Amino acid sequence: DAAPGDVFGWNVSISGNLAVVGAIYDDCVAGSDCGSAYVYRFNDSTWIEEQKLNGSDAGQNDLFGISVSVSENVAVVGAFYDDCAAGLYCGSAYVYRFNGSTWGEQAKLTASDASAIDYFGGSVSVSGNVALVGAFGDDCATEGDCGSSYVYRYNGTNWVEEAKLTASDAT
Repeated sequence: DAAPGDVFGWNVSISGNLAVVGAIYDDCVAGSDCGSAYVYRFNDSTWIEEQKLNGSDAGQNDLFGISVSVSENVAVVGAFYDDCAAGLYCGSAYVYRFNGSTWGEQAKLTASDASAIDYFGGSVSVSGNVALVGAFGDDCATEGDCGSSYVYRYNGTNWVEEAKLTASDAT
């Protein structure tokens, strides 16, 4: 369903026979630039598109797919322009798990201390049942945009925020 300006390939990730590709300016029912991510699987001879992923609450200008990561049967997709109660561009990240036939949205991750212009989800990484989500616009005690990252662990039922990582010399 490629269209001019989708920017398919903005971010990519691969794990074994799985690949995830972000298309940050893909349009959706809610409007323009919602974004999407595409999952491909290698079947021993060719790469086949397995599923297109969109956030369950996709919104205009979310830029879902700005960051993607895949590990085994888990994929994480960032939407760093997603708004929250605190304001614009708080950001979010969506976790998908493959159940043997489809990729289902398992969780929407947000920072426990989310605030406007944090850009949470600007970078994501997943390894097994642990996900790391960057928020490069997060402020620190001394000034703005120091940045931080949040660690989430899947406990068998939910993805739980385990830690907020910051630089010891953040400015």
